[in-house]
Amino acid sequence: MFNKNTQRKIALVLVWILVIALVVTTFSFSVFAAEEEVPDENAVALAKVSDTIGSQLKDMEEVLDHIDKLYVDEVDVDKLIDGAYEGIFEQLDPYSEYYENSDEGDDFMSVATGETYGIGVQYGNSDKGVVIHAFLTDSAAKKAGMQVGDIIVSVDGVSMKGKLAADAAAVTRSSKQVPVTIVADRNGVTKTFKFQRILIKDQSVTYKMVDDNTAYISISNFYSSTPEEFENAWNALKENGQQVSDLIVDVRNNPGGLVNSALEVSNYFLYEGCTIMNYVRQNTKVYTYQANGDKIIDVPVHVLVNKNTASAAEIFAGAVQDNYAGVLVGSETYGKGLAQTVTNLDNGASVKLSVYYFTTPDNHIIQGRGLTPSYIIYNGDNKTAIQKYNEMKTVAPMNEGKKYKAGEVGLNVYAAQQRLSILGYDVPLNGVLDTATQEAIKKVQAYSGVYVYGALDFTTIECLEKMYQQNVFGIAEDVQLNKAIELTN
Repeated sequence: MFNKNTQRKIALVLVWILVIALVVTTFSFSVFAAEEEVPDENAVALAKVSDTIGSQLKDMEEVLDHIDKLYVDEVDVDKLIDGAYEGIFEQLDPYSEYYENSDEGDDFMSVATGETYGIGVQYGNSDKGVVIHAFLTDSAAKKAGMQVGDIIVSVDGVSMKGKLAADAAAVTRSSKQVPVTIVADRNGVTKTFKFQRILIKDQSVTYKMVDDNTAYISISNFYSSTPEEFENAWNALKENGQQVSDLIVDVRNNPGGLVNSALEVSNYFLYEGCTIMNYVRQNTKVYTYQANGDKIIDVPVHVLVNKNTASAAEIFAGAVQDNYAGVLVGSETYGKGLAQTVTNLDNGASVKLSVYYFTTPDNHIIQGRGLTPSYIIYNGDNKTAIQKYNEMKTVAPMNEGKKYKAGEVGLNVYAAQQRLSILGYDVPLNGVLDTATQEAIKKVQAYSGVYVYGALDFTTIECLEKMYQQNVFGIAEDVQLNKAIELTN
């Protein structure tokens, strides 16, 4: 049979199979949720694991022993066990992952928190290769003697020949404060620099005034520093002598980040006791997060969202929308409503596991559905010519010369449903002007400023086609932002 280390790995695999099957978590929510204690059923679930683990361990050892002795080729049992781990997570959702070593988990955490270790430079591309374009404040590379214009030859032995600036940035960064060795070319002379990486915090908030009275704050990600950055931005806008009467918050293309940070920023918009979001597991609400009274925003708010607004950014947008603290403007959001946490295992690996669904204050499900703005408007998707052609050729024309009302069937209705579906509306493709199609048409009519009644008339067809063309081909101006500005006046 197997040695103790192999038996231990088999046992760990079985524990994970059983734990995942029971949807049990023993993880801390210090990264992706607030620090409040969340109810769980660990004691009962782990008791079930203890009752089952013995017989399952024996069965798995028997199978692996059979393979080891009789398989046509020589096998590495440890690799089979690692494969078993990976197979477990393939049966879950796309966001749960098994990392063979904790470094991969640490890398994910550093990206999520916005805190990584680097050398403090901005790279650029040139005909000679990757070049140092500029230095950040307190740059470790500059202190080590590197100069603007240095061509990067290698980073920690990894050649940068034929690479781009993004490649150099990727290998320069680390989740740990470890030394780095950079070989650079300076006017034909090769120089080697060895120094310590420094902590670099990514900036996630930018701000400006878009007119005399309307402030604009963009949140690119929810990092650990985002709440403080947001509060500083708001104070700076008000302290600069501006008469701020409206605020536009831009979370378009914000992929999410830390749930804690989204909760803290949401607090700035809500009165104490307002619900921010709910945690749901196995169709049961297990925890509700409420605002703690940190409300600092005292002006009308419009929040810009699009199809790349996801996860923690959807928590924020949903909290603002359901509490009537602001109005959403833009296109439907991504629909990522799962919370993950990361933990390191005793065997040196780490696990990222989805442990809860989160829903909006009004219990709207985000996962797979996203949020629908009050004002739907599209900037376009920057698609390639081939993508545009392929999309256009699959859509039927709306040229029947006939109007349709509730319950009627026709080609124009089917063509309208195709366009509505591409625009993000949940409608069937059945050619019937049913209730779902009527509701989507009403939203198009409301956005376009025409009579809202759910029928497919010639004016509505023209408005829908215009929205569809904008989505396919894009437009030069930021009409989403322009719409938000218009709504503040």
